[in-house]
Amino acid sequence: VSRLAVMHKDPHATHVADHLDLAATQLGLLTPCQLRAIGWSNAKVRYRIRTGDLARVSDRVLLVRGSPWNAPTRVMAAVLDVGHDAGLARSSALAWWGLRGFALERAHVLRAARRQFGVL
Repeated sequence: VSRLAVMHKDPHATHVADHLDLAATQLGLLTPCQLRAIGWSNAKVRYRIRTGDLARVSDRVLLVRGSPWNAPTRVMAAVLDVGHDAGLARSSALAWWGLRGFALERAHVLRAARRQFGVL
């Protein structure tokens, strides 16, 4: 079944290509926030979870049906779970980029510090 056929049969299937294209860049993972940014409602996200098209990895990360669940996907899920200003650090980053002697066993994730200015 093509993506287009699915879109015509399922009224909830708008933006199918958008979310699949985005998930493809993130090893099959999405966040509800990203889905809302492309026009999905909370109800549509819940519907896709109920139908099995999406599976909850955490409160902030979803996995598209058929995507592999392996070490790189778990690491990407950890980064997405922390937030948009997060990234891999330490040995996790070295392993991600394929440096010898480092394995993706744990996800070391850092989030950018937010500076707040004010008067005390």
